[in-house]
Amino acid sequence: MKILHVLYSGLGGHGNVFFSMVTADENHEFEYEVLFNGIEDVRLEYTKKCNQLGIPWSFIKKNPGFDLTYLKGFFDIIKKSNAEIIFLHNSAYILPTKLANFVSKQKKKIIIRETQANNLKTKKEWI
Repeated sequence: MKILHVLYSGLGGHGNVFFSMVTADENHEFEYEVLFNGIEDVRLEYTKKCNQLGIPWSFIKKNPGFDLTYLKGFFDIIKKSNAEIIFLHNSAYILPTKLANFVSKQKKKIIIRETQANNLKTKKEWI
């Protein structure tokens, strides 16, 4: 079963959680693909580790504020992925993911791992 993980490209817990999941898969039951995205360049240690583990990855840089080019690239990668599951490491990615999945020929299951504490969420995140 192939899983596309969508996570933040910069320093943070997303990368640590993702690589922990990969190394915990001792029986190699899953095939992994990663979409790094964010306003920071993808961390070199993340790309090196993906390359060492044979995990295909892509990166989309986001400009601050509304970025249509970023959204289109994100949408295209989700739509073209042949993963059966999309694992979002942040609920902020849900709208473009749901839209891409809606128009994709191959429907994917979407799993969200929320990291933001409820009392710290903005109105935008609640919506």
